Amino acid sequence: MNKKIVIIEQSFSLGNPGLKSFVLGLPFLLKAGFSVEVWSDSLDKDLLRLVTWRRLSYLKLPGPLGSISFWMAAHTKAPFRALCAKNKIDTVYCTTGGKYWFADISNFHFYNPSWWKIQNRILFHGNESRLRRFFTLWGVWEDRGILAMPFCRRILSVSKAIAEDLGRDLKRKNCQISVLPNAVDFDQFSSPSQLIRHEQRGRLNFSKEQTVLLFVSMGHYVRKGFWRAVACLQALRDCGHRDFRFLVVGGFPKKLNAIQCWLDKKYPDWKDWIVFTGMVNDVSPAMSAADALFFPSYFEAFSLVEIEAAAQQLPLLLTRHHGSEMILHENVNGLFLPEDIQGMGLVLLNFRTKGLGNPGRDLGEALTPEQWAGQFATCVEAVHGNKRSQNSTKRNSPAGR
Repeated sequence: MNKKIVIIEQSFSLGNPGLKSFVLGLPFLLKAGFSVEVWSDSLDKDLLRLVTWRRLSYLKLPGPLGSISFWMAAHTKAPFRALCAKNKIDTVYCTTGGKYWFADISNFHFYNPSWWKIQNRILFHGNESRLRRFFTLWGVWEDRGILAMPFCRRILSVSKAIAEDLGRDLKRKNCQISVLPNAVDFDQFSSPSQLIRHEQRGRLNFSKEQTVLLFVSMGHYVRKGFWRAVACLQALRDCGHRDFRFLVVGGFPKKLNAIQCWLDKKYPDWKDWIVFTGMVNDVSPAMSAADALFFPSYFEAFSLVEIEAAAQQLPLLLTRHHGSEMILHENVNGLFLPEDIQGMGLVLLNFRTKGLGNPGRDLGEALTPEQWAGQFATCVEAVHGNKRSQNSTKRNSPAGR
């Protein structure tokens, strides 16, 4: 029996947060006897030797418009490919979220209907926020579409909280929801030696006395709480607590330039206490220089950076959001932050004064790549068996004879 998985995604890459666990688990899936075919517009070159790649091109448009363009291309080209494919019954089609409504399995690493509700509650202001809300609304339509269509047989949720939200919205009985947490390459992240920590802090001009708070993001700065983190640290500086430093890792040059221009107007002395690294290939050196991850996000699913920070034994300072319940154990490997700026500041001062001791390597419910691949393979096998059973029933029915 040929066990074949077809992935339909805009970009198949280790840098794609929604596919990172799959890429890490890929060698174990191949070892288990699966063959993997990828339908995407781009693919990491190192993965070409592991998968069969069939290009799924689309009209390149800027920003989120590109995602909409890919969705349209996927729903016009992929069904025709699937119709012409051999061994249809032995093939399981997979996607992330609502990117492809005809998939057998969808892995939700973000759930737009949940984020839409939070946006409505917080009421962000400004033209950019209005535009962002429009694209969230498109995402709501995508995500609810795959829940409503009769094709998807298994929904995989990256966290328990997202699974609960999906469960409230899923009305079909022929589709199951399973929790499949993110995987992390534990070998890449480990507690740094004092020498490495000293070298990294020196490279970034941080003194031993300063408390360095880490923030990691490729984008989505409003949702991830960047601006309220800055406001909190500025409020502490205004009260005389000027030994905090904010280390911001990731971000594309154009966006970072816009952020820095805004900081010039609002906080003229920001260069004294905020350091931007830009995009990095490996976040672990920056984590070595930090004292804690400061991540006051409004909404996540099960944040990879939180898992990676925990793997490096970096204390977690997080707001309560989806997925945080699966990684942060209060007063063990981190502290929960309240929603208000003043309350956040008090937690930061308490952390600076008392610390957490050695939090150890508390990884919560995150998985190793091998564990992730094993659980994913079980889901694929179940869906595959269901497809074969349905096909056998059709063939044996009077209408199928």
